[in-house]
Amino acid sequence: MHRSIRLAAAWSVLAAGVGGSIPTLHLQAAPPEAPVQKKGAVTPVASAAVGPRSAVAFGFGGKVGPKDQGFVPGFESYKLRFGPGDWAGARIIITSAWGDKNPDTDLWNWPDGRNVRATDALSDKDGSYFIYSLATANADDWVVANFRYTLRDGRHGVASTIIPYGGNPEIPKQTVAALGFGGRLGPKDEGYLPDFESYKLRFGPGDWAGTKVLVSSNWGEGSDDADLWGWKDGTEARSSEVRRDAQGYYFVHSLRAAGHSRWVASLFRFARKDGRSGVAQSLYSFSGALVPPKPPGQSIHAPTAPPPAARKLPKPTSRVLAAARPTVADLKYLRELTDAFQGMELDEFAETTRLDLNGKAIDDEGMVHLRGLKRLRTLSLRGTRVGDAGLENLAGLTSLRELNLIGTPTTDVGLQVVSRLTGLTDLNVDQTLVTDSGMIVLRKLANLEELTLVATDVGDTGLAALKGLARLRRLVLGKDPAFVGERITGAGLAALQTLPNLEQLGLSFLTIGDDGLAQLRGMRKLSLLDVSSSNVTDAGLVHLKTLPELKQLHLDATPVTAAGLAHLKEIPKLKYLFLGYSDLGDAAMAQLAPLKNLEVLAVTKGNVTDAGLAQLRGLTQLDRLFLPDNKITGAGVANLQRLTRLNQLNLYYNKLDDASLAVFKALPELRQLYISGDQITDAGLVHLKALKNLRYLNISWTKVTQAGLDDLKKSLPELRVDSGDF
Repeated sequence: MHRSIRLAAAWSVLAAGVGGSIPTLHLQAAPPEAPVQKKGAVTPVASAAVGPRSAVAFGFGGKVGPKDQGFVPGFESYKLRFGPGDWAGARIIITSAWGDKNPDTDLWNWPDGRNVRATDALSDKDGSYFIYSLATANADDWVVANFRYTLRDGRHGVASTIIPYGGNPEIPKQTVAALGFGGRLGPKDEGYLPDFESYKLRFGPGDWAGTKVLVSSNWGEGSDDADLWGWKDGTEARSSEVRRDAQGYYFVHSLRAAGHSRWVASLFRFARKDGRSGVAQSLYSFSGALVPPKPPGQSIHAPTAPPPAARKLPKPTSRVLAAARPTVADLKYLRELTDAFQGMELDEFAETTRLDLNGKAIDDEGMVHLRGLKRLRTLSLRGTRVGDAGLENLAGLTSLRELNLIGTPTTDVGLQVVSRLTGLTDLNVDQTLVTDSGMIVLRKLANLEELTLVATDVGDTGLAALKGLARLRRLVLGKDPAFVGERITGAGLAALQTLPNLEQLGLSFLTIGDDGLAQLRGMRKLSLLDVSSSNVTDAGLVHLKTLPELKQLHLDATPVTAAGLAHLKEIPKLKYLFLGYSDLGDAAMAQLAPLKNLEVLAVTKGNVTDAGLAQLRGLTQLDRLFLPDNKITGAGVANLQRLTRLNQLNLYYNKLDDASLAVFKALPELRQLYISGDQITDAGLVHLKALKNLRYLNISWTKVTQAGLDDLKKSLPELRVDSGDF
């Protein structure tokens, strides 16, 4: 990822702190663990008719071999169908078979202690399984599982789905697709979480047919005990438990230690029926209608009575099998699809509003399946082979608002099609083949608010063609550092004066010079400016005082010196400042001392010493301070004591010791801390026990032991630790 893209992501992360959203990266969720197997089969069910409004889940887990080999033996393989009217009205739960060697020995435990057995996993012609598993599931039961599916013609995909079942014809409309989520939010040296954020997201009574559900997260990758989960009140649970908070919402914890990992789905993104969405590293579903509140610590999986007897139903016939074969049409109510769906008849998913096909093997021919997605609002084709011909299939998707074409072979011809999507508000053609000639058609996108043109062949002429985009708020330009030659110059930036509502401007890696900043004079709404890795010098910074709304400024890896930073005190609203990757030194820190409104300051690898840190002690409004890879010692850390509003602090790759950690006790709001140093031991960790709000600690290259971290967690039970030392 080149730097301009990385910094664009950084904008979004900062926006999260002031009401924006955190960017997400997709990661396929792992298949569930093998269920506990017990005796006592339920006879499968026959059906006279399959309900027309049935919801469906297809599945096969594990690896898939070449088409002529079918499924790889030993991995989970199943197809599942359920819904009102199915199986002669019997209630159905989801279950699975476990490969060719063990087709009918699954056991699923419900939260109220009931056990239900699956039988008769019948192999059909394409080598997958059709499972008949039924018996005693209640109308309010919920199931969460990882699903993969395969169709008879070899097409396949993946989804992780929360499925309510209640015998209600409206239930399929409330089916939710949960997607994989994970990855890095940003590089460590910029102070972002290196792995996963912890989320606790509560659903209210009206969200899914009145069911109360809580999404909870684990301690992230690198956790010393993946089976240990923390409660809101700081206690810990190792077995399946349910607790209820003051508002009546249920907290469900089902752990591997209790043998119920198949109820756990990790790395999820969810979308609710009302369109709101969120993320969670692990998801638990539980119906509040099933079980009354239990005392703290009591397991809900320990049955108080024998499970109810299962109904004995006749076996399915081949006729029933043929009638019940699932099709993609049965999934048309899903609101959001995983990015692993490819080659499908996606036009059948009529209700889909968001589709992520990043990096998938979809080409122009496959795009025909998107024509039916009339409600689609967000589409990402990043890194696919979709070109101009494939984009023709989007012409009728008038609801589309966000389109990501990063790294596709899109040319100016493709932009002609895009220009017909007049409802677009966000367009990204980073690393495509578009040129100046294609920019003129973008004037038709009168609603466009965000446009990204990094690493394209667009130059000064193309910028001038953007005149008239009155609603454009965010424009990201920039050059791939591997490219030779300059297309956008400082003089060309004069065209941006025709964009009256521009608020965010990215110009990284461009050779715009000081004249380029002069062309921005008087842009009264500009609040974010990124000129990192450009040739802007001290002389250019004088022009920034004419930008009355400037709040965020990126000057990383520029020739700017301490003398130039003196101009920043003339920018009264400046709150976010990113420097670094330059030999700024302590003199530069002295120039920052007057910037009393700063809330975020990042000076990475800036040759800052204890003396420089002392210059920052008056910046008492700082919320986030990132100073990795400098020359700060334990003695210099004492200068942080007045910065009592600090929420995030990154002092990675400095020279800290045990005594310096005692200073952090003066920072009561600290929630994220990044430290390293071979003089830090378990004795230093003791000082962190006073930080009752600390939720994340990244600590590496120290002499801290596992025992020391365990002791710290006893005082800070909600703390998540990432360490390269273990």
